[in-house]
Parts: sequence; structure tokens; C-alpha cells
Amino acid sequence: MNEGGPLNNGEKHNDFPLVRRPSSAVGKAAPGAKRILSGMVADTLALASRRALDLRETPTVEEDAASLYQRGLDFYYGHGRPKDFAAAARFIRQAATKGLVEAQYGLGVLLENGRGLAKDYTEAAKWYRSAAEQGHAEAQNNLGWMLTEGYGVTKDDVEAVKWQREAAEQGNAMAQFNLGCKYADGKGVPQDHAEAAVWYRKAAEQGRGDAQFKLGMGYHYGRGLTRDYTEAARWFQKAAEQGHARAQRMLGLAYLLGNGVPQDDFEAYKWIRLAVELGCEDTSGALIVAGASFSTEEVERRYQEFRSQKNLSK
Repeated sequence: MNEGGPLNNGEKHNDFPLVRRPSSAVGKAAPGAKRILSGMVADTLALASRRALDLRETPTVEEDAASLYQRGLDFYYGHGRPKDFAAAARFIRQAATKGLVEAQYGLGVLLENGRGLAKDYTEAAKWYRSAAEQGHAEAQNNLGWMLTEGYGVTKDDVEAVKWQREAAEQGNAMAQFNLGCKYADGKGVPQDHAEAAVWYRKAAEQGRGDAQFKLGMGYHYGRGLTRDYTEAARWFQKAAEQGHARAQRMLGLAYLLGNGVPQDDFEAYKWIRLAVELGCEDTSGALIVAGASFSTEEVERRYQEFRSQKNLSK
């Protein structure tokens, strides 16, 4: 089953972080302590943003890991200087060798994607593993993905499940989605559609469109869940609003047939047409059927009004 995304089984992996996350101590602290720690992190980042920019492109041995990593991010994103992936990689590598877990994860991303240095899946997996062993959820998910695909490591679905489960249990939505895919396909675990639905729901409730689509499919077909067209349409709607083409098609078909929503030819037409424009094939001819109740002029006018309301470009 491969119902979403460019990766096998629809699985996804995390990309480079926008800014350095606070240490895992913040996430694990009690509510009161968490507010104090978060405030300390915010104050530190605010101070860093006010400091005079250091434009040197070569790290020094004396610099601490956090400063090295922050300067690497400055070069990566072009904060106060031109973007320079090669300079970013030098600083981030130095921070990683000093043991900063965020830098180890970031270096893995750079190596996996060949940004600022030569693409090297084997070394990327090494750095992901180092960060994963320290509890870094994104690194755990990415290591699981590489083990699933056999990139830089021997393919091992069982170990992939181990790491993605650890990330999923920390609340990482992408890992939750991937773990759901593992259960749905029986890769590294016995096939269990009910357990797949549990993890899809966790990711869907965090707003992942791919998981919302999968959950909708579970309700639509009664796969791991009691068949419920109303719930299916509700989750298809959430994913469709995020631009998920297959969810848009399924939502359109729901309106065409009146499955879980009131029958409405124009609602069917607009969602199926959106899906087709995003590359989802309409092999059943549903778009023609849905549009047959309207003149060409009327359906085009109403559809363009809908696109305008949604701020959709042609």
C-alpha cells in the first residue's frame, strides 16, 4: 500500500530545523520549571540576535558548541550575511564533534542532502544515530527512514520501527505517521490496521495532511476502524484543505455520492477538479459526471470564484 508521498509506503523524514530547539530538558521539565527554562532559552536567543555579527567563515577551536551551531545556522539561512552552505557545514560539523545533539542532527541532514558538502548517506546515518541515541526525535525518525530505505545502512525494518517508535512516543508527528505506515504494511511489525489507525490519528490530530488522508481512508473502507463515511469525509476535508490531492478527490467523490456529506454536484466538481489540477488522475470520469448538471459557463464561473476565495493560483 502506497497511498501518499514520494517515499516508499508514503513515509516521510524531517528536514533541517529553522532554529535551534531548546534542549530536551525543557520538554521534559515540570510545567513551572519548563516556563523558567523556556524563558532562559528565549533570553539567550534574544541576546544572540542583538550581538554584533561575526562574519568569519572558519570556526575556531575555542568557540563553544552552541555558538558554533548558531553561526552555522546564520550562514545556512543568510541571517545578516549571504547564504553559504559550505560555511554552514563547517560550523555545524565543529559543533557536532563537540557533542551538541542539534548539530549532530543538522549535520546528518546536510550530509543526506549534499548541502555544503558531498552527499554521504553513510556518514549521515552515523550522525543521525549519534543524535538518536541521545533522544533527538527528528534524528530517530530520520534514522528509521534510512533503515527502511537502506540508505547508508543495511536495510532493517525491525530496527527502523524501534527508532520511529521512540520518536513517535515523544510526539513527533512525522514519526507517528511513519509508524502507522509500518503497521499498515506489516513492515518490521505484524500487520495491524487498528494499530496503524491509532498512530495515524495521533499524527492527524497534530495537523499532518497525509495522516488525515490515511485516517479518512481507514474510516471509508473500515480498515482498522468501524466504517463511517461521515468521519471519513471529515478527515478528507481537513487534508483536502491542506492541498492533499488524493484527499481532495475522495472528498469530491463523497459529495458526488452523498457519502457522509449531503450530495452536492458542485462541491464534488470543485474538489475533484482541484485534485486533477494537482496531478491526481480522474480515471472514473467523476469530474465529467459532477459537472454535467451545469452549463460550461456557470461551472467555470463558480469554480473560479471558489479558487479566488481560497487564494489559489492557476
